[in-house]
Amino acid sequence: NSVMPRIFIIGLVILGIIIFGVVLSLFGFLPGKKTAAPVPVTVSLWGSEDNEDVWHKVIEDFNKQYPEITVIYKKVNPDAFEETLVNALAEGIGPDMALLPQSLITKHHDKLFPLPQQAFNFDTRSFRNLFADAFADDLIDKDNNILGLPLFMDTPILFYNKDMFNAAGIALPPHTWDDVLARSRSFTTRSSAGDIITSGLAIGAGQNVERSFEIINSMILQNVKLLVPDNDRHIVFDDGTNGAFMFYTSFSTPSSPNFSWTNRLQNSFTLFSQERAAMAIGMSQDIPRILAKNPHLNLGIAAFPQQANTRLPVVYGEYFFPAVLKASQNPGVAWQFIFYASAGAGAATYAQASGRPAAR
Repeated sequence: NSVMPRIFIIGLVILGIIIFGVVLSLFGFLPGKKTAAPVPVTVSLWGSEDNEDVWHKVIEDFNKQYPEITVIYKKVNPDAFEETLVNALAEGIGPDMALLPQSLITKHHDKLFPLPQQAFNFDTRSFRNLFADAFADDLIDKDNNILGLPLFMDTPILFYNKDMFNAAGIALPPHTWDDVLARSRSFTTRSSAGDIITSGLAIGAGQNVERSFEIINSMILQNVKLLVPDNDRHIVFDDGTNGAFMFYTSFSTPSSPNFSWTNRLQNSFTLFSQERAAMAIGMSQDIPRILAKNPHLNLGIAAFPQQANTRLPVVYGEYFFPAVLKASQNPGVAWQFIFYASAGAGAATYAQASGRPAAR
């Protein structure tokens, strides 16, 4: 009887059509079926140092790749950033992300949402391969959680007036503190009353010297012979710390041969921009501020001076890192933006807009 084979064949055909339709529907290819549009998401980022224009291009380029994600950057008063952030989190109105300085890592560790390493295929080994050890020591905790990805590392650098150096027949900037002292003494001039007219190097005090904290910290790191973290993560210094302070203040001590600065002078960057100081020390992010005061300044830049015969350069580093907060309703999306901002085109755009050296 040929009826049964025909029924069997028809049944197989119908079953095949059903299976084919199920497969198409699973992959969204069923005729007439539309793929669901991504759900719009908004995440916020708070910072204290960058203006909105620094992040505008980064966010704009990110939106081109992920149009469903809206990122809002807000600058908070630097003097009240920590207090404002903590209060906002307590009230449930805090941001998804915050740009934090390394000084707040330990204090606010419990407020941070670590990177989902498996989801992003990025583990601690990947972190250490991409970033300097200083970042890993801070941002990878004892449980191997990654707390954030750094954007930049800024360090003190030496600014010098090229025109003044050229006029004195000096072709190269100083590299050691011995060189700095020699140049500073040759450029420093005083009035008959002993007041500083031209400063060789604008350091030595606190209130009118920009970046005095970073300068002194760099000197301490260069001067100490032993740095031993104890069990409480504090740093133990030897007597070299006193030597660093004495060396720094010698530039504002009238009886010292290094004397080149007083508390009565204008701000160090102001005096340098007025070409009344041959050298000053600041960070790379300070360059636009200095040139804004004097666009015609022939500004020279050199590495922070080192001790003579030192094997490895030593200098204090400062950085901020975007971190996702536990209070975020969209931590995965927030981490997606951080990955973009800290790598490739995003990192390059940020570095250009901020004037800070990229961390990678």
